[in-house]
Amino acid sequence: EKENLISITRRFNLSSRVKILDKVDNELKFQYLANSDIYILSSLHEGFGIVLLEALYCGLPIIATNNGGQLDIIKNYRNGLLIKPQNPQDIAKAIRKILSNNKLKSKISRNNLEDVKKYYIQNTAKKYLDVITNELKKQNKN
Repeated sequence: EKENLISITRRFNLSSRVKILDKVDNELKFQYLANSDIYILSSLHEGFGIVLLEALYCGLPIIATNNGGQLDIIKNYRNGLLIKPQNPQDIAKAIRKILSNNKLKSKISRNNLEDVKKYYIQNTAKKYLDVITNELKKQNKN
């Protein structure tokens, strides 16, 4: 879709405001995220979206489709807005809602900075250890 997107930005005279990127390293990726206002994930389906955790980590309000693994991470109006897939009008409406409501934007940003902590490696490792420990206890009882 890269050439199509470039064509669209030219047609709407947005080339100076829209950057279509290829693969970037982590440092540059987080610089872009840190300078963004919103993260939009318009995928039809995602498994477990690491990109959502990266956006949470940066405190970005997230707009994501209400389908797939993003539902495990995004809670509507807590840390983002959920929209119907393949609905550009919903994306535009959600963007306007976040950008016009500083209170909502700040609340979502704070929640994201807090919510991402449950995915930190030490917390994830503890959950795995708890599962393993509980299974071992069950096996020892039998």
